[in-house]
Amino acid sequence: MKRFIKIAGIASAGIVIILAILLFLISTGLFNNWISGTVCRIANQQLNAQLRIEQIEGNPLSHLHVKKIQLTQNNSKLIELEELEIKYNIWKIVEKKLQITYLKLNGTSVFLQQGKDNLWNIEKLIPLTENPEPKVPSSPFSWVVELTDVSVKNFEAKIVANDSTKLIPENV
Repeated sequence: MKRFIKIAGIASAGIVIILAILLFLISTGLFNNWISGTVCRIANQQLNAQLRIEQIEGNPLSHLHVKKIQLTQNNSKLIELEELEIKYNIWKIVEKKLQITYLKLNGTSVFLQQGKDNLWNIEKLIPLTENPEPKVPSSPFSWVVELTDVSVKNFEAKIVANDSTKLIPENV
């Protein structure tokens, strides 16, 4: 029995040490390049566009500061964001709550263009599926989304529409 307790104690201590090292590596931001690469790779597979993130700083468990985000489609920029800063409480996910205490968007540039098919370039981001029937969720979205402080600075939008009546401004 003493041997079992000794082995269980050593195994538990090993697990705690490994978890502490993992938590330290995550909290110091050493995984940020991996996060950036993974997000870009998945987005590029799922979208009819290319996502590029230049740099991510911060602690993924509480806050991130992302610099130079670009979303391009057919070699033209759809969305460009100089800086995104976000602070959140990741532990609220357990309660089905997205709690964002601070969100700052700086240097946002959006280019919207209506094609000859009257579809906007942003509508073509998600590839068409073979089965165009809309999927009805089995249950409604039951998460709480809480945004405490939101800031948008230096926002610019260029809009090119087919409509000749000019109801939509070209620049915002």
